[in-house]
Amino acid sequence: MPRGVANYGHEFYEHIFELLLRLKANYLWPAMWNNAFNEDDTLNARLANEYGIVMGTSHQEPMLRAQKEWDRRYMRTLGPWNYAKFPDTLNNFWSEGIKRNKNYESIVTIGLRGENDTPMASGGLDSNMDLLRNIIVAQRKLLTEEINPDVTKIPQLWCPYKEVMAYYNAGMRVPNDVTMLWTDDNWGNIRRLPTPEERARSGGAGIYYHFDYHGGPRNYQWINTNPISKIWDQMSLAKQYGADRIWIVNVGHLKGYELPISYFMDLAWNTSRWTNGNINEYTRLWAQQQFGSQYADQIADILEKYTKYNQIRSFIDRGKGLFHKYRITIERDDIVSL
Repeated sequence: MPRGVANYGHEFYEHIFELLLRLKANYLWPAMWNNAFNEDDTLNARLANEYGIVMGTSHQEPMLRAQKEWDRRYMRTLGPWNYAKFPDTLNNFWSEGIKRNKNYESIVTIGLRGENDTPMASGGLDSNMDLLRNIIVAQRKLLTEEINPDVTKIPQLWCPYKEVMAYYNAGMRVPNDVTMLWTDDNWGNIRRLPTPEERARSGGAGIYYHFDYHGGPRNYQWINTNPISKIWDQMSLAKQYGADRIWIVNVGHLKGYELPISYFMDLAWNTSRWTNGNINEYTRLWAQQQFGSQYADQIADILEKYTKYNQIRSFIDRGKGLFHKYRITIERDDIVSL
């Protein structure tokens, strides 16, 4: 384990994998900000395979390689990854990752963004689109060399997240066998759903959703602001429009989001069982499961109100300068009636 890296090794992930299976989940993007799942502990990937967990990497980390794997090798000498400058180095880097994990079940993220969840160094929209097309061609060639000559048999996804959505809107497309992983706006509002023509793609579509967000313009972390009624509204639309090949949700540090995580997974498992007509019932049953039946109704009521009020008046909206015009009201918010 590299010095200063949190110990997210196989003993940690054993608990995560068991939790996923108990939740009826089978797919994971691992901890990424300061970690490299496959390198921090070489037993991690093997354990995931034993548990039947399909592994992937985030929208910014293609070809089963964590950004930290690049940083540890090349940041001091080459700087951030940049395909326009270092195509051969990146191709070799990706090839090593695919070769390392090819015997484990994975969904390969294709494409490329900049370091730390940022856009690629801008060469303009058209130039970046051309570069990204070339990157995807090179990545799929590597997949045929390392895994299967028929690249359509290799599970892959492309996530048009943040600035990448502009490339799609400008006409960029990926091969039909690649799953389109549509996204929300980082705040739980799905930006786009498949058209009838897009629903005919063999790779299908999925959704990348957020309960927790680390990025601009403001983070929201640790405190749950996700009413399950909103999750039902957005994810039932995803199901209705055929974006159901992959559902993955950003849960940040996990703690604090137990209720929405459970609901998201139960909804994914059986979308017809949970509707907008039994949301309160779900919360009560969840409270009963976690805390027993004696106080289940009261606990469910607290959970519903807590999440509702958190969303109405989010703690993140108290940022300095955000409500400067209404500073006096904000300072007296303890007497504001909700």
